[in-house]
This record gives sequence, C-alpha cells and structure tokens, in this order.
Amino acid sequence: MRHYHTSIRYGLRMAARAAALLIMCAGAARAAEPEGMVKEAESAVLLGSRPYDDPGASGGKAVGWMGSVRFDHAPAANCLRLRYAWKEPVMAFITVNDGPPRTVPMMGGKKISGTYIEHTIWIDIPANATVTIAGAFNFDSLTFVTAPSPAKIPPIEVPMPLPASAPRWDVSSDDTMATVAVYEGRPCLVSLKNSKQQWEWIRKVRPMPVPDTVVVEDRDTPVTWTYRDAARDEAAGTLTLRFTSEQPALELHSRWRARPGPGPIEHLPTLINRDTKKIVLSGTGLLAADLDLAADQPLKPVRMSAPSRVGWYGDKSEGLPLPYEILQVGSTHGLYLAYDFDFGMGVTNVETKDRRQALHRFAVSGGGIVPSDSHPNWGKTVAVITLDPGQELVGPGMHHLAYAGDEDDGANRFKRWFWKYEIPASLRDDPQEPPISICYLPARDGNPDYLIDKVKTENFASWGVGAFKTDLWHMKTGHAKSVELAQACHAQGLKLILYFGANWGGGGNVKAQWEKSHYDFARGDGAVYTPGDYHAARGFYRFLDDMIAVGKGKWRYENCSNGGNLRSLDMFRRMTWMTHSDGQGVGFYFSHINDWSYMLHPIQIKCDMLVGPGEGLLPDQPGEVSDFRAFLLGSILTGDPALWQPTFKERFKEICKLYNTRQRAILRGADVYHIQPKAPWLGIQYDNPTISKGSVLLWQNGGPASQTIKLKGLDRSRTYTLAFQDDSSQNAKLVGAQLMDDGVTVKFGVNKSEIIWIE
Repeated sequence: MRHYHTSIRYGLRMAARAAALLIMCAGAARAAEPEGMVKEAESAVLLGSRPYDDPGASGGKAVGWMGSVRFDHAPAANCLRLRYAWKEPVMAFITVNDGPPRTVPMMGGKKISGTYIEHTIWIDIPANATVTIAGAFNFDSLTFVTAPSPAKIPPIEVPMPLPASAPRWDVSSDDTMATVAVYEGRPCLVSLKNSKQQWEWIRKVRPMPVPDTVVVEDRDTPVTWTYRDAARDEAAGTLTLRFTSEQPALELHSRWRARPGPGPIEHLPTLINRDTKKIVLSGTGLLAADLDLAADQPLKPVRMSAPSRVGWYGDKSEGLPLPYEILQVGSTHGLYLAYDFDFGMGVTNVETKDRRQALHRFAVSGGGIVPSDSHPNWGKTVAVITLDPGQELVGPGMHHLAYAGDEDDGANRFKRWFWKYEIPASLRDDPQEPPISICYLPARDGNPDYLIDKVKTENFASWGVGAFKTDLWHMKTGHAKSVELAQACHAQGLKLILYFGANWGGGGNVKAQWEKSHYDFARGDGAVYTPGDYHAARGFYRFLDDMIAVGKGKWRYENCSNGGNLRSLDMFRRMTWMTHSDGQGVGFYFSHINDWSYMLHPIQIKCDMLVGPGEGLLPDQPGEVSDFRAFLLGSILTGDPALWQPTFKERFKEICKLYNTRQRAILRGADVYHIQPKAPWLGIQYDNPTISKGSVLLWQNGGPASQTIKLKGLDRSRTYTLAFQDDSSQNAKLVGAQLMDDGVTVKFGVNKSEIIWIE
C-alpha cells in the first residue's frame, strides 16, 4: 500500500452524510502501520479505545459487543475514525442514526507472512451520531479518533504540464465540458468541468492509457505511438483521434462523444491489429482510465453494492459493485464515472492527507479483478487478450459526467442520458413496456399441457398481466409444445417468456425457437457465454444485437444470470429487464432498487418475487397489502397463483391496476431520490419530469406511526398536489420549497405502507 493515499476500492465504499469514518483492519499481532496513517493519527483526538471483551469505552458509551455494537458519541469534530482488527473473515453492517444501513464486505481474514491484509474504508458520519456495527465479529481492539479539520488543509495546487502548442479540442454536453489533447503521442483529458459549477477536476494531466508493450511471437515488443490526424462529426457529436504504430503495425482510434442534453462525455477507444502477426495484450496495457483528480472540498466516494459477472476474484455475491463511481463534494457538485464492460474493475484512491484529491483508473480483467496498484496481484490477474491480424479490440467505454448537486442529481443526469440514447428502443418507445409477468413453480411449470390450459382458462390479461414466463423446469422438457404455448399466450394478449438457461452456445436454440414459435422474451441464466473472456463477451453482444435487429422490436432479452449477476452498461443497453436477485421479499427488492438505481433505471430491475410464506416484511404474515406494494418499485414478476390464498388474487389485481395506469408511466425514465433508505422506515421517491408526475413509496417496518418526509428534485416555486393512496385526509397542496425544506408528515394506517402520488 502506498503511504500517501488511502485505497478505496469498488465493493468497499460506503457513505452517509457529513464527515468521515475510517475503518482499518489489521492482525492481532499488528504489523507496522503505513507511515501516512500514523502521522494522521498523531494529529487526531482519541475518543475511545478498548479490547474486544471490554463492555465500555472512554469518550462515549458502547452497548453490546459480540455480533452487535453501538457506540454513542458526541464529539465536536469533523469526522470519526474507527480502527479495528479481526480474527476471522467477517461481513460488517455499518449504520448511523441518520443514514442507511451499509454492508461492508471485509475482504481478507487471510494470513500473509504472519500478518493480516489491511483494508481501509471511508464512511461519512455526522457528529452527535449513534454508530452501530453489526455482524459476526471477533475483534481484538477498537479505537475511535477524530480526524483533523479540513480547514487546516492547504489549498490545492493544480499543475498542468501541457505545452501550449499541444493540439486540443473541446467536447461538451449540457452537463460536462471537457478538453481533449494530444500529449506525448497519446490522447489525454486535460480539462473536465461542470458547465454550471465550473470546478476543474483535472489536477494533473495524465495520458490516457494505451498499450506500450504487446507480445509478438512470445516476445515483449515495445509500442511507439504517433499521432496522425483528427476528425470531427458534428452531427454525431464525435471527435476521433487516430494514432499508429509501425512495429508492430497497430492503429488506435480514440473516439470522444458528447450528445445533446444531460449526460457524460464518452471515451470509446478501438485498437486494430494491422500487423501480419497476432498480438497479445495483458497487464496494465489494458487500462482504460487513469485520472488524477482534485475537488474544492473533501471527496465522498459513493458506491452501492451489486456485482457484475466477475467480482472480487470471481466472487458472484450480490454485495459487489456496479460499474460506476461517484465522487461527491458536499451537496454542491460531483463527478460520476462509469464504464461499459461486464468484466473489469474501477479503482479510486482518495488521499488520506488531503481528501480532496483522488486517482481513478480502470483495468480489464480476466478470471480475477485487479483492485489497485497497491495490491500484490496488480498486473497478474488482468485479462490476456489475443488479436489476430485485422482483428479489433473495442475497449471499454469510459463515461465522465461532471454535475451540479448531490449524488442523486448526478445519478439522475446519467440515467436521463441513458434513457434517451442507450436503453433498448423497444422499451423506451413502447408505453406498455415492460409488461407484468406471472409464472408457476416446478411441479406445474414442468408440464407444458398444464401451462397451455392455464393460459387459455385463467384470463390473466383481465388481471392486468401482460406476459407469461416459463423457467428451468419447462426447458428441461426441451421447450416441448412451445409453439402451442406461444399461440395460446398471443391469443390471450400475453407475451411469452422462454427460459434458456446458461451457455447459449452461440444462441442456436434461442434463434431456432424464435423462428419456430415467435416467443417474445429470451430469458438467459448463469454463464450465458463461455469462456468468461473478452472475445466471448463481444460474441454474445453481437448475437443479442443480431437478434434484436432480426426481431424488429418483437424479440427481447431478459437478463437473469443467477439472479441478476450479469451487470454492466453493455448488458443494460440490450436487455428489457433483469432479475434483481434469487433472494425473496420486500427487503431484498427495496435494497437492490435503492442501491442499483444510482446507475440503472428501476424499470429495468425486475422483482421475481413470489407471494407466500417468508416473502414479506413480516415472514409469518405473507401477502399483506404492504408486501404487494413492493412490486411497484420496478417491473413485476410473481407467482405461483396456484398456491395463493383467496385474498392474494384481488390484492395482486389492485397492484396491476396501479402499475398499468399510474406507476409504470412514472417509472419510465424517472429520476430517483433516495429519501428514506434506512429501516425501520423505507422510502423512495420517483419523479418523471417528462409527464410532470411522481410517486413516493413508503413502508413502516417497526418504526413510528408517523414521520416527516422531505422530498427532492422539485420546482421550489411550483404548487404540487399530493394524493395519498390509503388516507385521503392527508391529501395536500404544497409549494415545492415547503416539501423539500420542511417536508410532509406522513401517518401510517393499518397497511403499514403508503403511496403518495405527486402532480
């Protein structure tokens, strides 16, 4: 680990609100601490320290220990720093009294040369807060200290070592102003600003990563790049810089794009092998971003859990990150960074001595992820990609969005861009998409005759259902009678979702079944392409693109993949929806909607939530109204109607009516505001500026019967009508400024949930 910065890695970043909580992990026989950490600790104020079996601590009050700890503190300080050591691998759940629960996967617990791997995590914690640490812990020690005041940090110097003669071009969206130049024979990003806030994010110019060495005939061969020319396409909003290498003969296209409206500046590189011999790329030559950044105030990294297909060392846990990073500065502005690929790792290192500075890079990976250059496996687990003569490497697109506002504002600007330009046209352009879908469980789903009969006799369309789904159990019969099933569905006004499982093997069966039965959705699961490398992934994307083109909007892809573990912008561009999890219940779904909606439109996140025992907020009382309302968080799949209690069908029909007549239109392209992400109350706000309508979904889960909810993203001078789904006596007309500054008090009734419709 470098001594001058803190490594904050994807999957280990959390945030709440005001200052910072730093968690450091070390072994029982603690190794020497990084020099920078020691110096910072010396300038801090000790709040409390104790061994793991001590029931109390100085500077505050600690309650409980094994499995759960609460530490009440009231320091007049900017932030709190927590240091502890663990004796075995743990999963930590960090909560504070004014912020959401945060799951912290503590990677490690594995001895290396007699010591433990050290990890650091920044979490913003306000003063006068209650810190709760829950999980299966076995601690050696716990220390609380306050960090130095940011006011003592000297001003940032912004060196810009770029000759005035270097060719450069401006590229701008409504949000982001960027300047691209040629520097040392390579493309580089020399300026990155928000058009309103105008802060310069680039602290020091660093050339964009391009391969400087490739392997030719088993020999490392240096690559010398020469800038050739630039081409602008004003209609497409692109700037393409072309670079070449003579030996080996390579060509690099560095394409930058800014499209009208809100959104990022995109960098879309392509490497072409013009040589007569194949080349092999590996190591840090496959970096796609390397940025030296600085903010005007301490940075707060915002990361929300969720994995892509390859996570930390191939782990597929749902606690791993989506391919984005937010660097937030107070509530005034920030930087949103995202990348395309389904495999790879973004790394942001925030300085410990000056938390206004950060380094950001992205690397393509193979079977494992490259966390940072401080990790012992850096450069050893990256992908190895072979390019034959004439073959192209379409690099991972990097997206740079400098925005004004808080992290919700940044995420919403990104999603508006994605909805306008990137989301599948079949979803964006059809107001009836996505439909509500329903399915049966194994004993019935594996019987095609039973399914055909139910489709013909149940009249699901009258419920408000728009699609009928089969799963693994039907596929095991070889999609028997799929033509009859498709005909029965289409005759009833239903779309058919066929399950195809893992390893599509080029998609032959997927295409053949569509040509035969013209089903509507192909549901993939597990490793839909093998091996898990670059060429297999690109081949899978090409197949999806071909099917979408051939289907002319009538063939759609559903991304299941072990409960939605295939997560990347490349997938989001091609899928109608994804299964959020193989886990069940309101809590699972709300957590994933809350976290993943910083990057992904909730309308693309499908619940796959059965109605039955153990599925609701109250496991012993399934099928309550509050449980059914969780369906309105995103798109809907449910079942098994053969097992439902008599009241379930009517409650589900009411949800179908609300979704089809009100909520779906709001969700389609909605801004998302994370207004109440922490239990015992759960709440989220959707606002669709295109139709000037919104909704707030709230659940009471053991909390008080009333609470004041502050809304976000409204016009301060406009009067809004609030209509409560259950209790019309709470209906109100209030000005946007009141709703955002003072909030609205909500009282729960017997349903332990409420919906507020906003117009």
